[in-house]
Amino acid sequence: MNYPAELKEVIQAGGYNEQQIYNADEGGVYWKLLPSKSQYAREDPQKEGYIQRKDRVTLLFTANKTGKHNCCHFSSKSKNPRCFHNVNLLNLPVVYEASKNAWMTSQIFKSFMPQTRLFLQCKNLEEKAILLLDTCPAHLHANELTTNDGKIKVVYLQGNTTSKIQPIDQEVISTFKTHYHRELLCKVLVNEWFTLQEPIKALTVKDLVYIAAHCWGRIRAESIVKCWMKGLGGAFEQDVTPTCADTEDIENAAVAGLGETMTNVSDDFVGANTWIHFNDDCEGFETLSDDDIIAKQTEPGAENDTDEDDTDEVAVPNASKVLQGLQTALQFLESCDGSEVDTIQLMQIHIMM
Repeated sequence: MNYPAELKEVIQAGGYNEQQIYNADEGGVYWKLLPSKSQYAREDPQKEGYIQRKDRVTLLFTANKTGKHNCCHFSSKSKNPRCFHNVNLLNLPVVYEASKNAWMTSQIFKSFMPQTRLFLQCKNLEEKAILLLDTCPAHLHANELTTNDGKIKVVYLQGNTTSKIQPIDQEVISTFKTHYHRELLCKVLVNEWFTLQEPIKALTVKDLVYIAAHCWGRIRAESIVKCWMKGLGGAFEQDVTPTCADTEDIENAAVAGLGETMTNVSDDFVGANTWIHFNDDCEGFETLSDDDIIAKQTEPGAENDTDEDDTDEVAVPNASKVLQGLQTALQFLESCDGSEVDTIQLMQIHIMM
């Protein structure tokens, strides 16, 4: 029996509808990595000794079968980055967690549960769901990722087949990374920096959080549905199963957009393609030997590591400065072309003022 047929039996036995069926997978991102070959780099006064930054974070991408509920969980090394001083983490557009070496952890996986319950409540659906996971050695046993009431539980995909059947692996993560590369370039190009290193040094984890949320939001629900149907179409009642070409088009569109941006910084798109796929092998989990596990458990203060600059104070603007900033933003938006501004945004600024 193939896996889609097995999954179909699980779905029917549990009475799950498409909004209660989820898949999650992690992916690592070198978030300060720029192309190694570009006109910009060759003209950099500090090109001697130029190295590519490989600061890594891990993101957990979760989406249900309809693509209508998708969320992004973010793991970085620092528990209290100074850029988050006086920032309520609950207001961030992604779920931020800290873990040593920025690996994905079971605690981050468990943070998926309350978000799922809230979504199902809003949809007036029974608070039950299944989360499909691959058999990565970093994942805990299914029983440890099941809620106490047993209503939200994990079902593991068939081993050695996840690259072909796991929905999030069908161009979703790679498309996100392509969008991220484009946004990173745009952030570098928005100002005429003296050296290539300046905008990268200025980039903070908070910038990354908002860029990641923007890129994740650019992946349409219809695209996620196609990725579900590519490998697991047999588990669902559908008249037409999208072809492999449909999911490839999702990433191709993102690459085309990146290509337009790359013309501003590179005349070597072969080098750019290498850069695009550099993150493909960036894992989001750590594989430990028995000796490694023992060492981590006995290491003093392992759970309390933070960046040495985490406690730096950041001045909070007073109400007068905030109001002035809102007025400036409103004046700018009101002067823009009507097709570029959402009237709801204007109303929200008025309300805040």
